[in-house]
Amino acid sequence: KMSKSLGNGIDPLDIVDQYGADALRFTLATGNSPGNDMRFSQERVEASRNFANKLWNAARFILMNLTLDSIHEPDTNTLVP
Repeated sequence: KMSKSLGNGIDPLDIVDQYGADALRFTLATGNSPGNDMRFSQERVEASRNFANKLWNAARFILMNLTLDSIHEPDTNTLVP
């Protein structure tokens, strides 16, 4: 449990500088039910950063390889309702 009086709190700005804001947001938003306390671990923040990097790299790969001639409207006769 973090406490100001005990001095064992973690400065979120240090975590943001080290891992990034998206990794911290993702860590705090996942893995716990709303209203419950959670144990904070830098390993989870690091795993969240790695996951966010994978998503970012996949999106960049798709956007780099996407061309206008590769986008076409599907044939309506082949679509299944």
